Amino acid sequence: MFRPARIRHYLAVMQLHGFKAEAVLAGSGIDVAALAEPSCLIGLDAYRRVVSNLLRLSGNQGIAFDLGSSSEIADLGIVGYAMISSPSLRQALLLWMRYSRSLVGTCWGLHTLVEGPEYSSVEIAEEIPTEGGLAFCVEEFLAMTHKIGGTLSGEPPSFHLVELSYPPPAHAALYQQTYGCPVRFSASHTRVTMATRWVEKSLRSSDREFNDICLQNCGQIMRQLSQESPLLSRLRLLLLRRPSATPTLDEAAEILGMSGRTLRRQLHEQHRSYQKLVADFRTELACEYLRSSSLSSKEIGYLLGFVSSNAFRRAFKSWTGQTISEFRGSEIDGDDAEPGTG
Repeated sequence: MFRPARIRHYLAVMQLHGFKAEAVLAGSGIDVAALAEPSCLIGLDAYRRVVSNLLRLSGNQGIAFDLGSSSEIADLGIVGYAMISSPSLRQALLLWMRYSRSLVGTCWGLHTLVEGPEYSSVEIAEEIPTEGGLAFCVEEFLAMTHKIGGTLSGEPPSFHLVELSYPPPAHAALYQQTYGCPVRFSASHTRVTMATRWVEKSLRSSDREFNDICLQNCGQIMRQLSQESPLLSRLRLLLLRRPSATPTLDEAAEILGMSGRTLRRQLHEQHRSYQKLVADFRTELACEYLRSSSLSSKEIGYLLGFVSSNAFRRAFKSWTGQTISEFRGSEIDGDDAEPGTG
C-alpha cells in the first residue's frame, strides 16, 4: 500500500476537464473524502482502476503528459519538500528513486542512475502494470521532470536522448515537440539521457537542516509501512502529519472514518493502546531528531507540541529513562567506539 498523492492530483486535473471525482474513482473502492486525510493508503488494484478510468473518460491516450506537466512540488508531499531542500538535482533525483513509489504513489520507478562527464542517464520501469502501459509511465515522468526539474533548478532540463522500448504511439509527435531532443522508439531499453551539467546543478533552495528532518520523516514512514498493519500505518501517518497537535483517540477515529469505540476495539485486537502508540511515536521522533540533527531541545519540543523545553525534558526522561544530555552523549560515545567493542 502507498500514499495517494498522485491520485489526488489526477482528480484535480480531471475536474478541470469536467469529470467528477466519483467517475474517476469508480470501481476502485477509494472514498473521495478519505483521500483528504494524511493517513489514507491505497492498494495496487485501486491505482490500476483509476488509471484505466483516466484513459477511458478523457479519450486521450497522451493524458499522462498533462498529468505530469501540471504537477507542483507541493503535490509530492514530504518527498517534494525533501527534494526542494536537497543540495543538488542529483540528490533530489536519488531521493525520488528511493521514495516516490511508496510515499507519492507513482506507477513507475527510476533505476540505475549512470553518470558520465558529459551525459547522465536513468532507466524507467513500470512498477505497477496499468492499462496505459509503460508509455503512461514514461510520459508522466518526462513531463514531471520538465516541470518540477525546471522549478528546482531554475532552468528547463537538458534532455539529450530519449530511448523507448515500445513502438510509437498515435501521439508520438508530442514527445519531440515537447522536449526537443531525439526520440527512439522500439529500443532495447527505456532510458532518458540528460546533460550531467544539469543533473549536478546546485539548488538555491537547499536547506540542510530542513532536508535532514524531511529525510528522517520519509525513513520513518517507510519503516512503518513495511512493518505494521494498515491501521497502525494509517495512525502513524496521521501522527506524523500533525506531530505538534496530537489528536485525541476520538479525533483520530473521526479522521479515519470510524467511531472511537471501533478504533479502540481494533487496537485492542492488535494488543495496542492509542495512548501507548502516541507515546512510542513521540519517543521515536524525539530520538531521531536528537540523533540526526543539531536542533535544540527547545526546538524539538516545539515540533512535538510541548509548550516549554522543561516539559519536553521531563517527558523525554519518563520515556527513555535518560536525560537529553545523557542520550546525546551516549550516541556520541557509540559513534566513537571501536568496531567490536560494543
